[in-house]
Order: sequence, then structure tokens, then C-alpha cells
Amino acid sequence: DLPHFDFVEINGMKLTEPQQLYVQLWKSISGTQTKLTAAHAALMLNEFFSDSSAKKNSQPMKIVFVDELDVLVTKSQSIMYNLFDWPTRPKSNLIVITVANTMDLPERMLQHKISSRLGLKRINFMPYSHEQLTKIVTSRIGDSLVFEPDAVQLCARKIGAVSGDARRALDVCRRAVEIVQNETDPIKNNSTNSSSDSGLVTMRIIDQVIKEMYSYGFIPIIQNASFHQKLFMISTRAAIRACGLPETQLGEISRIHNQMAQMYAQLGSSSVLGGQVLNQSMSIRIALDVAKLGIIMIEPNSQAGLSRLVRLNISDDDILMALRPDKLLGKLIVQ
Repeated sequence: DLPHFDFVEINGMKLTEPQQLYVQLWKSISGTQTKLTAAHAALMLNEFFSDSSAKKNSQPMKIVFVDELDVLVTKSQSIMYNLFDWPTRPKSNLIVITVANTMDLPERMLQHKISSRLGLKRINFMPYSHEQLTKIVTSRIGDSLVFEPDAVQLCARKIGAVSGDARRALDVCRRAVEIVQNETDPIKNNSTNSSSDSGLVTMRIIDQVIKEMYSYGFIPIIQNASFHQKLFMISTRAAIRACGLPETQLGEISRIHNQMAQMYAQLGSSSVLGGQVLNQSMSIRIALDVAKLGIIMIEPNSQAGLSRLVRLNISDDDILMALRPDKLLGKLIVQ
């Protein structure tokens, strides 16, 4: 039998700011609902996990599960440091389990003093396959007869081929149901005739929804951009994910962009790339062109050169969905 333990679950996406992790964790451990600041909560937690008294040791083990860890990465990374340092304290009676969307988050975003405190047990979850997506969607639908089986299969295969994102698959299904409801509503259609295949979500409707996703917003803009503009978007996404902050310097993006461009030139794509290394003025011009498309926001200070800060103005999922099918650049997209 397992010994008794206290379980605490924290979702990073539900916190108003990363520092609120301290407050939520302390309230869950102490059982108090007294209002306190994040700084005060951090001090209380530090004292609690540093206490090695007999009274503390008699308490059950604390298992803390933190989901969406990526959003808790800050510039100082103090939250990450404390979260992974507390379990290493003698008699802390603490186990921390975290889940992140970034597969290589310790190497990509965390400082060595933090990553060195992580345990050796890491489980990498690959993107969902279409079979897994089918099971997920089917479990959410339950016994409902709204969906044709082939419609669920089409949704799972289409999303599985692009990103394997379960939330995206469920969004497609949700939108498909909305379309059926609108088409079968006699008041909205001013008619008792139904044109939605007897009120069922069919392959036709799923295909319509997926085409909507690719036909509106920034996805067609990304797909119709020039080769270097697409490469710049991929480089921006990679640089931001690497630093763990919402913005990064144009110089870092330019460095990654040049590395990728040279790689393609060596592979025989020089006719597309022009076989040239991008200088500072060319990098800035490409960045400004991408900013005009609304894809990124760039610091207006033109005197800063490659030190100007850049951030994405769209979800990086849009870049993933738009360029994953690209035969030339799709392999550069990392989930």
C-alpha cells in the first residue's frame, strides 16, 4: 500500500502571473485562505521546506503537480529555481512533477543551476497520432449520434497530419456542431428544410471547417509569404522558444535565419536563396516586411539595429499549421 500523501495540482495557464504559483502552493499546503503577497508566500514556503523538525517530518509527503510549466519561465527564472530546489532540501518531504509543451525545455529555456536540479526521469510524449485523436474525440462525444464515424476519422487524420494537437481537433468538432445547429435551425434559415445531412456532422462539414482554419486569419498570409519571410518566421519562433521569453533580439533571429539559409544553400537550394549570407540591412528589411504582414511586432527604435526587440503578434501554432505541410520548410518546424 502507498503511504498517505497530500496532492496539489497547479495549472500555469490559470495563474494571473507566474509569481501567483507561490500563493496557490502555500494556500494548498497550509490550508489557509488568508490573503498574502507572492513574496510573502515564497518566504513561507522556503521556511516550510527548510524545516527539519520532528513535527514537520511526521507530516505526509507533498506531491505537487504543475501543468503548463512553460508559462512560468521568467527572465530571472527564480520561480523555476525555487520549485526544483525545494525538493532537494533535507526532510522537505516534497516531490514535484511538471508537464511542459516544450519537449526539451530544460536544455532550451532553463539555466544550468535549474536543469541540474531536475531528476533524471523524464517522459517525452509525442504528438497524438490520428488513432489517439480519434479515441480522444470519441470519448468527448460519448454516446451522442451527432457525428458520423467517418467525420471523426477525417478530423483526426487531418489534425494528426499537421500538429497532433487534441485541442485543435476538439475545436474543429465544436465548430462543426455549431454549423449543423445553424443549418438545422428553422428560425435562422426561415425554412423547415434541412440542408445539413439530417442534422449530422459529416465529412463535408469537417472538411469545410478545416478549410476555414486554413483560409482565414494569418495562415494564408504565412503560406503566401516569400521563402526568406517564412524562414524568418520559423527563426523568430525558434529564438523565442529558446530564450523562454515573449521577445528576443533581432540579432539572435538573424543568426538562426542565416544558419538555416546556409544549410539550404548547401543542400542545393541556392537558386531559391540566392546563395548569399544575409547582412544586417537585409535582415532588418525582411523583419520590417514580416512586421507589415502583422506577423511580428518590432521595436520602433531604428538606431538599435539588430538589438531591436521582436515578438510574435500571432500564436506560434499558426506558424506550425501554416508551414508544417510545406515540402521545403516543414521539417524545420518543431512542436
